[in-house]
Amino acid sequence: SMRQKVFYDGINDMRALLCLENLIGRDATKALVNKHFGEITFEFLPESLEQLLNFRNDVNEQIANAVQC
Repeated sequence: SMRQKVFYDGINDMRALLCLENLIGRDATKALVNKHFGEITFEFLPESLEQLLNFRNDVNEQIANAVQC
């Protein structure tokens, strides 16, 4: 179902952020989130799908760079 697909994507995003946190630290990971979205609140909604995709691509790139070191 669509809910399962969205949930699956959310879990994968969470795992990627946890991986990044382990590689570069919590503060640097939070700074990356804030760079893309600003302060996250319960009222926050991303502006567009492109914003989300750019963020995830940046997370993936940061993970790849940290692993190569």
